[in-house]
Amino acid sequence: MAGIGFELRKLLKKDTLVGLLQAYTFAGIIGSGPWVLSILGILIIGLLSSTVVVPSFLVTQFQTSVTYLIAISLILTGGLQLGFTRFVSDRLFEKRTKSSRRTSTGSFCWSSSSRRSSASSGCSCCSPEQGSSIAS
Repeated sequence: MAGIGFELRKLLKKDTLVGLLQAYTFAGIIGSGPWVLSILGILIIGLLSSTVVVPSFLVTQFQTSVTYLIAISLILTGGLQLGFTRFVSDRLFEKRTKSSRRTSTGSFCWSSSSRRSSASSGCSCCSPEQGSSIAS
């Protein structure tokens, strides 16, 4: 990750509007990369399973539920993760790793519990019993 910061600094040293746009574009692509790959994975799963799954609405229901679960997870934990990564990077720069370790544990527990609750509520909304009533 340190190499990314160096590249962004090189782009910003140009001190032009094009350099600024290049730096923000580069940072945006790197920041959204995992999310885009997840959505592409869901799309590929849907395309491959559309011929195998008999009621076609199940594929759409799966894709929709997973997309909403990812969105809810990002909304619930995005701010926490942004603050957490900033705090930990500052503590690592100061060489105070004990406080970053405690913060990591607390952040992980809160993040995993909120994701678990959003996943369980999303899965209960898309149960097979409900799916069969939609088709009727």
